[in-house]
Amino acid sequence: MGWSLSDLVLDDGSDAEVDRWAVVASTDFFASETLTLQIASGALLDGTLAHEGVDRTLGPGWLLSGAASWRVLDGRTGWAPFLLLSFSVGASGTRTRVDPPEAPGALRGDYLAFDARFGVVAGKTLGDVFTPYLAGRVFGGPVIWSEGDETRGGTDKTHVQLAGGMSLLLGPVDLFVEGAPLGERGVLGGAGLTY
Repeated sequence: MGWSLSDLVLDDGSDAEVDRWAVVASTDFFASETLTLQIASGALLDGTLAHEGVDRTLGPGWLLSGAASWRVLDGRTGWAPFLLLSFSVGASGTRTRVDPPEAPGALRGDYLAFDARFGVVAGKTLGDVFTPYLAGRVFGGPVIWSEGDETRGGTDKTHVQLAGGMSLLLGPVDLFVEGAPLGERGVLGGAGLTY
């Protein structure tokens, strides 16, 4: 489960801020010792699109993504870190509306976001159990927001995300948490199962 906050610039020159909560399930396929493929799907649970002093409610909605990561350095010996390069593509969609329900019907809309991103993750596994890491990501992709008879395009203002996180391996269960304070902000956490 995660929360993210993005600052957008729309094609009419105006700004918007989008925050959203989502839950995601994913599965990984280890294609080789260094290449991992992932598919994921999930739901946008709730959120807000703020534009020109009006807050629109987002959700519920959907999301889909696919990713690949390549381990350049394995970090298994000494104090050398591991280094991962990643590439992902994704899309999400939801409805927008203004509360309360008696607001004008023109303030109802559809919101679609598309994303492609490259990432670098560096960290170190300590005691085969605890893994702190740092991550940097660059991304881009259009946002399409329709409301009434008007359709706006847009994109993220910064196109970057800087994050740090950690994971804890407890047998076949992997617990993780990540925070991103710069660029696209967010917090996420969850659990994984190896089988």
